[in-house]
Amino acid sequence: MPLQSLDHINIVTNDLEASKAFYLRILGLEQADFRPDFPFGGAWFKLGSAEDSACVHIVVRDTPPARNLGRVNHFAFRASDLAGTKRTLREHGITFEGRPQTGGERYQIFCKDPDGVGVEMNFDLAAERAAGTDDGL
Repeated sequence: MPLQSLDHINIVTNDLEASKAFYLRILGLEQADFRPDFPFGGAWFKLGSAEDSACVHIVVRDTPPARNLGRVNHFAFRASDLAGTKRTLREHGITFEGRPQTGGERYQIFCKDPDGVGVEMNFDLAAERAAGTDDGL
């Protein structure tokens, strides 16, 4: 299961405008214009000229969540070998969920680390199909 890079962090906020001001004005990130039309508020930010990679995802907490997510809900990696990753997780008894991402260009696997922190792995479906590691998707 070769991990390739950190994809993004996801931060839960009660004040979207204050968070946007911090990431835009203080840290100097740029707001990404490619955030999908999710049914909840938020914003994505990118580093410089990175056209397709949002490194910080902000999600609005309008109501108390069903469980305590904390401020950092999960982190994500870009990864390869979807079939091998699923096999490794199963071999170690790690429960996971997998699904195509909105738009269908990536496949996502979600699991938790031993402390309950969410881990997301994103697989480029075209690359997985080309490599024959797409697990039959």
